[in-house]
Amino acid sequence: MVQNLNGRLSFVYDCPPKQYYRLTKAKIKLFLLSVLVGIFLLPQIAYLTSITPENLIDLTNRERTAQGLTPLTANQLLVQAAEDKGQAILAAQAFSHTLGDRRFSSWVRDAGYNYSYVGENLAIDFNTGEGIIQAWNNSPLHKKNLLSPYYQEIGIAALAGEFQGQATTLVVQVFGAPASASVQPLAANTGFNYLNNNLNLTPAELTSLKAEDLLTHAVINQGQPLSANEKISLSNSGYSLSQVNKFFVQPNYQALNNFLVTLASLILFYLLIYLYYYYFLKINKLISI
Repeated sequence: MVQNLNGRLSFVYDCPPKQYYRLTKAKIKLFLLSVLVGIFLLPQIAYLTSITPENLIDLTNRERTAQGLTPLTANQLLVQAAEDKGQAILAAQAFSHTLGDRRFSSWVRDAGYNYSYVGENLAIDFNTGEGIIQAWNNSPLHKKNLLSPYYQEIGIAALAGEFQGQATTLVVQVFGAPASASVQPLAANTGFNYLNNNLNLTPAELTSLKAEDLLTHAVINQGQPLSANEKISLSNSGYSLSQVNKFFVQPNYQALNNFLVTLASLILFYLLIYLYYYYFLKINKLISI
């Protein structure tokens, strides 16, 4: 219905109760549809896990079982070694497998774990367990730890603390096989020869150890490549600068960006449908009356 009020045209939508009920029902359906679409379009942030030892063990075992490897079982002595090593890193403010003259295996021995094989992965400044596993998978030496067929047990510590003036979460992941066990690899050797914690590494792998430490640090200023070069012997490590940059993952920021973009797209999509259905169609119908 079109009314003339004080020289102005006013569109008044007058419909019988039955038609009004249909419009209300259509609104509800449209709203439910937008919610359903939003659930399926939301990025992985919807199910990213927090950083806890339990979640990281579960994610690690998923990677192993996907490659046909036996899942690792938690060992309290390795957990203690991981916690002690993490506390030492925060106290020394040094993110490294070796602190002073102490190799990581010394914390394992101090915890009372007698091993035939042992390994360690480190990560810092991540917000999700998936981000840590992704970074380790992108880092060749850490991936070999994740997928080593020789390990049987695992211990993980996730410590909240301050590192170089910033609040952060430090993760220490320790792998082991007990000395009393008869350790037989269940898959082809991943490339390392383990012997009582001594790694027979190639020269390129030896020079890339600093790179490996750096690659597990999620927050790094990529705008300063010279600083990165000072920490990594790129000429000898086998990594090019472009390859190293691929390892600098910040899954928390990327997931948040994806979430915001998706949310904005959904809001725009809903508004366009609303404007089209409840304004343009109504106005056209009123004009035709």
